[in-house]
Amino acid sequence: LKKALATAEKRLTETQDLLATREREHQAAVRQTAAEHGRVADCRSQLETALEAANEEARSLRANINSAEKRKSALEARLASCELEKREAEMRLNSIHSSLRRIIGFRQEAIIAGSRSRSPGHRSSSRGRSASPIRLAPAGESAPAAAVQASPFHAGVGTSADLDPEAVRLGLRDVALRLASAEHARDDANARVHSLEARLQEQAEQTEQWARRLHMVQQALCEVEEDKKGVDGRLASAQKALMLQEETLRKNERDRKLLAEKISQLERNFAGAESEKRQEQAQSENLNSFQDMVTKLKQSEARQEEEKIQLRHALEDAENRINQLEVLRQSLEAEVQRCKCVTASKEAESAHIKEKNNALTKKRQDLEAKCSSLQLKIDQLSLAQSRTEEDSKGFKLKIDQLNMTILENNHALEEVNERLRKTQKALTACEKEKLLLQASSLL
Repeated sequence: LKKALATAEKRLTETQDLLATREREHQAAVRQTAAEHGRVADCRSQLETALEAANEEARSLRANINSAEKRKSALEARLASCELEKREAEMRLNSIHSSLRRIIGFRQEAIIAGSRSRSPGHRSSSRGRSASPIRLAPAGESAPAAAVQASPFHAGVGTSADLDPEAVRLGLRDVALRLASAEHARDDANARVHSLEARLQEQAEQTEQWARRLHMVQQALCEVEEDKKGVDGRLASAQKALMLQEETLRKNERDRKLLAEKISQLERNFAGAESEKRQEQAQSENLNSFQDMVTKLKQSEARQEEEKIQLRHALEDAENRINQLEVLRQSLEAEVQRCKCVTASKEAESAHIKEKNNALTKKRQDLEAKCSSLQLKIDQLSLAQSRTEEDSKGFKLKIDQLNMTILENNHALEEVNERLRKTQKALTACEKEKLLLQASSLL
């Protein structure tokens, strides 16, 4: 029994030594595995943190790219609207050019060449010419046709699509100069009309004097009273029409002098009419000649009245044309100024939008480059993570193998404990020590 006990103790000592050795190896492997697992966990947490940061930065970059795309779309829409407004302004400028071309025969090339080659002497001569009265259009021609014929730009109409606002402004200035010359001519015509009206008033006063003298003659000549009244009316109208032609006035003066002499002669003849029949017959002849003269005066009066009516119509047409040109000039100047302001503002806004678009495009390129670099970094991190996962799987496999070894050792320890329980119940101290070893192995 002692020999068996010694053998058992020896085997127990060997087993304990083997268990202690395996326990130390197991603890060292466990510590190494724990350290590797901790290192892998730290590396994994770092990679996950870096991946989350990279994903967050990628999301922010995508959001920035989307916002930049939206801003770019908005700026492109604004640029398109600016281009549309610019085309509208160009269309308005074309309409102004067409209006000037229809009214004054405007030609852009002639305006620009004239403004560049104009000398001081030429300007002074043009001012001298503009101070002269304008030529009235004939009665058969309309006002626009006369304006086109009188325009210095009727030789050719510009067909260039690139309109110069400066040329349009020069055309408007030419319209203003022509309008000023027309106003000056209108003032001259009004002055002439006033002077002619004054002369007409003087002639009317003289006509009234002659009418009173004729009335005295009519009291004496009852048989020609109606004819005398017609002569008075025609003579009054003839005296008013004498303001248009000086030669006609002088002729009428001579006729009136002859008429005054004849009236004086008729008065003298009337004083001795009762006594002398021959003088009465001479008076009848004088009355016949007076009727012929009245007929001539009537014809001259009709011609002068027609000329006066034509002159008044021409003056009214000129005033209407001046008013129309003034209104058109003001509207065209306002439209040109507004088109210039709109074009300048749209060009500035378009340049600003283009600058913003270029800046956003550059920023987008930078963001895309940064995004590509971040994507490359993410790919590298993903590759490192996959490698780390593979290493983790290898570590897990090693841990499983160590766990299997521990289980095998535990199974062998259980077999030894069972054999020790069967071999000696008296070995309580050894059993307690065995239990302590099992407890330590379990821990």
